[in-house]
Amino acid sequence: MKYGKKIRKIEYISDFHVFYTDGTNVVFDVKGMVMNDFKLKRKIFDYVYPNLILRCVNKSVIDGGWEDIEVIEAGRKLRKKAKLK
Repeated sequence: MKYGKKIRKIEYISDFHVFYTDGTNVVFDVKGMVMNDFKLKRKIFDYVYPNLILRCVNKSVIDGGWEDIEVIEAGRKLRKKAKLK
């Protein structure tokens, strides 16, 4: 309790955790879109687990299949900008 309120823990449960033979550990999270709460959770994840890589992926046929969400969002932004011209 703090300030008379119960403080809930922040939990993160990933979709996949892949261990590669070269020793690299990558955590995958499948997202439709990145919401504000996930941006905070990602920062906490990076702080708590500095040795793990977190990849947020989404499937986009236009952008070539499973890609990082940042790549897909950049592609969407460019297509929207081109459509407005």
